[in-house]
Amino acid sequence: ATLLEFLEPLGQTTTRWEQVGLSTAAYAILFIVSHGLLRFGSQQYRSDSRRRQSAILARVIGPLHALLVGFPAAELLFRVILTPSWDTPWPQTPRHSLQTLAASSMGYMLVDSLTLLPRWDWAMVVHHILTLSAEYCFVFEFYPQHNFESVLTALLLTTELTTPFLHAGYLLKQAGWHMTSTGMPTVANRLNARLLLFAWIMARLVPFAWFFGVLAAFKMAELWIMHPVEIVHMMTILIALAAMNVIWFMKLLNMADRKQGTSIDRLKKKN
Repeated sequence: ATLLEFLEPLGQTTTRWEQVGLSTAAYAILFIVSHGLLRFGSQQYRSDSRRRQSAILARVIGPLHALLVGFPAAELLFRVILTPSWDTPWPQTPRHSLQTLAASSMGYMLVDSLTLLPRWDWAMVVHHILTLSAEYCFVFEFYPQHNFESVLTALLLTTELTTPFLHAGYLLKQAGWHMTSTGMPTVANRLNARLLLFAWIMARLVPFAWFFGVLAAFKMAELWIMHPVEIVHMMTILIALAAMNVIWFMKLLNMADRKQGTSIDRLKKKN
C-alpha cells in the first residue's frame, strides 16, 4: 500500500471543489487556533508587529502542510524515478488520489497567501502563484490529461519537503537558539543547516535534474502532443522553479560559508 491510497475514500466521496473547500477551512481554523495559542502562551508574540506575527505563524503551520503533501508525493515520484521506462510514455500514476492531494495543498496555499499580505515577500508570492496555477490545472483538468502532469505535480509537491528545515532555521533565530554565547552556531542550528542542504538536494535538485534529463532525452515526443498553451504554462513553471531552486541553493551554501567563517573568526579572536 502507498500513502496516496489512503486518500482514495476521500476522493471517491467528495468533489474537487469540496476537497479544496474542506482543506481551506481546515487550514484557516488551524491558523486561527495557532494564532490564539501563541498569543496566549508568548508575551513576545503578543508584542510583535502583525508582519512578524504572520511570519512566525506561517512558519509554524508550513511544516505540517509540507509533510502531509510532501511524503506521499515523494513516495510516488521516487517510485517513478527508480522504475525507468525510457522508451515508453510517462508511467501511469494514481491520478485521482494525487488530485485529492493537490486539492488539499490548494487549500493551504490559499490560506497562506493571506498571511503574505502583512509581509509582502515577492519570492513567496511568485512561488504561490506558480504552485496554485499548476495545482488548479491538474486538479480541475483544465488541459487534456496526460501522465506528464501527474509526474510534474508529484515533483512540485515533493519540493515542499524542504520547508520544515527552512522554517526551523527562522524559528531558531527568532528564539535566539541559533548561536551560543561564544558566537558559535548551536548544535541544533548546525544540524538543521545540514539537513536543509541534504533535503534541498534530494527533494529539489535531484528530481528537477532527473525530470529535465528524462524529458530532453526520451520524452520530447510526448511533450509535443500537448496543447501549445499547456506546454508554455508548464515549462514556464518548471523553468522558473528550477532557476529559483538553484539560486536559493547557492544562497544556502553562501550562508553556510559565512556562518562557518564568522564562527572561526570569533573563536580565533577569543583565543
